[in-house]
Amino acid sequence: MRARAGSVVAAILVSGLVVPLAGWGQTKPTAASTLAASAQELEHQQRWLEAAQVYAQLITAEPDNPSWQEGLRRCLIQERIAQRYRDGAIRHIMSTWKLAQALAAYDELTRLIEQVVIDHITVEQLWRRGCEQVLLALNNRIYREVAFRAKPSASQLEKLRSLLEMEMSRSPEAWSELTGLVRSLAERAALYAPMRPTSLVWEFLAAHCESVDAYGAYVTPTGLVLEKILVEEKWAGVGLTVLATDQGVVIIAVAPQSEAHRHGIVPGSKLTRVNGEPLHALSTEEVMLRLLGQPDTNVTLEVVLPDGTPQSFTLTRRRLDVPSVTETTMLDSMLGIGYIRITQFQPNTPQELDQALEELNQRGLRVLLLDLRGNPGGSVRAALDVADRFISEGILLRTEGRLPELTAAYHARRGNDWQIPLIVLVDENTASAAEMVAAALQAQAQAVRLPVAIVGKPTRGKAVLQHLIPLAEGHAGAAYLTVARWLTPAGTPISPQGIQPDVLVKVIVPMHVEPMMDMDMLPMGDMNGSIEGVAWQTALRKAVQFFYPHP
Repeated sequence: MRARAGSVVAAILVSGLVVPLAGWGQTKPTAASTLAASAQELEHQQRWLEAAQVYAQLITAEPDNPSWQEGLRRCLIQERIAQRYRDGAIRHIMSTWKLAQALAAYDELTRLIEQVVIDHITVEQLWRRGCEQVLLALNNRIYREVAFRAKPSASQLEKLRSLLEMEMSRSPEAWSELTGLVRSLAERAALYAPMRPTSLVWEFLAAHCESVDAYGAYVTPTGLVLEKILVEEKWAGVGLTVLATDQGVVIIAVAPQSEAHRHGIVPGSKLTRVNGEPLHALSTEEVMLRLLGQPDTNVTLEVVLPDGTPQSFTLTRRRLDVPSVTETTMLDSMLGIGYIRITQFQPNTPQELDQALEELNQRGLRVLLLDLRGNPGGSVRAALDVADRFISEGILLRTEGRLPELTAAYHARRGNDWQIPLIVLVDENTASAAEMVAAALQAQAQAVRLPVAIVGKPTRGKAVLQHLIPLAEGHAGAAYLTVARWLTPAGTPISPQGIQPDVLVKVIVPMHVEPMMDMDMLPMGDMNGSIEGVAWQTALRKAVQFFYPHP
């Protein structure tokens, strides 16, 4: 499972998420035809993310129209291509590696896919996806800048497209065929146009990483360096997440309580220089590396705020320890109904949960509402340890993989620390490790009649184990491949259907609507920001039923 995404682009784009970039939003038209025209014009200008946002609006308006789904998919692929070839390490590979080196990395990848990827994918599917990706890349300005030794003519590009379209009709069946077919195609492409054969191989390699399932990703060599740095405690940052675009380096997120947040830097600003170095020619990962450094060292940023005001900031790099248990309170002191919200699973989450439970226990805890809505997952070990706090014995979860060592069962180890009724709140954004916790608690409730109820909406259905596997010892970057899936204790896959709640909440009222139940104490901050009206009422009713069940 991906604990941290050094490849920021992978985190943003592989999941299909389109980040709303402040200052980029289009005026929202009411007619689908106007939106469609806007999307097509943005595509023509190769403003891929903006076009993707418009396609997302079209999908919301007309969810059954396949053209909008295809447009969104196409734009996200193009943005990944653009991000890839902004990277200095990839540009170096394109200009220096021989075809044989690129083919060796490609062959290594296909063998991995054949041997370890859990979902079935055919050789023919991979071949067609590779041809399609190169066809798309030929329309990408940034790719063409790197892929060709000289600017190709329109007729040369047309010959390449015809070659690729013809090759898409091929139906290879054996894995051993792929490397030879890619070699032949790369060599023929170089005869049609001044194309670097390595660039064609690389798009096949990236396409295969991204098409094995919904969570696969290719990580550039620079991204791989960033992945490794981010897990080392000796490095620190200033709390910014950025995305390199043709319009500049856009700040898309600012971590709460970070140095950047304290200095007033806001999402939608543009980062123009780091320590005096201009950033316009750098990739997202290269910019992120420049923001990182030793703790307590300074970094100077030049930023253009959303209103166009340029400003300079000198920030101190610090390690930001963001708590994962973000709310703890008693909702009803008479009935002893407590509430804990876990926003993600980190190595220290079990210890944070212990502190929260002890605090509530001293205040008369008898029923716990455990809120996992919006929790994207995180540390698998931490999630299992959280479930272990409430389950006395038996299997918490299982894994199933193609390699024997990836098929396993995880058992409760601690005994039942907290023998209390549980209401677990989930929604469509409860994912990965958070789904594992919900599945473990639900299964135990069904097996041994634990007082547990899952309340809310079906979860996302992303319960897979991914490994980051270096290619050519990391010189060619790395592949995120799904090597196992998580199963409930009964052996049922959690993906793709997710966890189905015991109490399904079908309607969610707007956040500004006040809950209609009296409580003698509210959670810290805005209650409606953490528990929407209907889900809140449903969960409270279920909690009360543990004390006053219907006859």
